[in-house]
Amino acid sequence: MKAEVYLEDDPAFRFALLDGLTVGREGDVKVAHLPGSKYVSRIHATFLKEGEAWYIRDENSRNSTFVNSVKLEPGVKTRLKKDDLISLGYMSFIYTEN
Repeated sequence: MKAEVYLEDDPAFRFALLDGLTVGREGDVKVAHLPGSKYVSRIHATFLKEGEAWYIRDENSRNSTFVNSVKLEPGVKTRLKKDDLISLGYMSFIYTEN
């Protein structure tokens, strides 16, 4: 199963998920050039794969990571489902599977 994430306000900004991929102002996926990124930590969150399932883990970010408006505990992975809304600071992404 192929999984990717796209920016809610700009679906053209999308990236395929890889196990261990980090998102942040200085992560593997750099978002510093996007609006709202000043509230995103340098290394904000990590995507993890176990079997066919995808997870996200907050990396002790300053402004937290949310999935469907639920705040994640730092260091605790949360399983993702198709069309989940992932918020990093004031940036929102949609998780999708193909």
